[in-house]
Amino acid sequence: MLAALPERHSPTITVSCATCHHGSPLPQTTQAMLAEAIEKGGLDSAMARYRRLRTDMVNGRYDFREGPINDVATMLAARGRAPDAIRLLEMNQEFFPNSADVDVTMAEVYLKSGDRDKAITRFRAALVKRPNDQRVLRRLQELGVSASGGTR
Repeated sequence: MLAALPERHSPTITVSCATCHHGSPLPQTTQAMLAEAIEKGGLDSAMARYRRLRTDMVNGRYDFREGPINDVATMLAARGRAPDAIRLLEMNQEFFPNSADVDVTMAEVYLKSGDRDKAITRFRAALVKRPNDQRVLRRLQELGVSASGGTR
């Protein structure tokens, strides 16, 4: 049946419970939708599309939790597009202001782009939201700083 579709994604999408089409003629994950929108129209266009889709939640077609945006931001950072990744994460933080995971992802992007100070700030922000996060405490220790401020 899929082989008969006139339009298919490239690269192909692995179908799982997250790709249930909910009436969409071309099922895709939130990550694939955003990546495709970024590729075709740029980051601003993709962010505008995400905001529009999120407004009516499109009958459950997409996963609007924080994870998919973090995933796309990580992918952008890996491709050397850290400023775009940060902008995407800032949007994600608007929707999930209490998410330590958004802060951690942003910290990792900052580290990858060489901005150690901003990374530390984001790791510490994550600890405010999730004080006993061992992964974050370990990352700060690796950076030679304490959770509260200063160096070790």
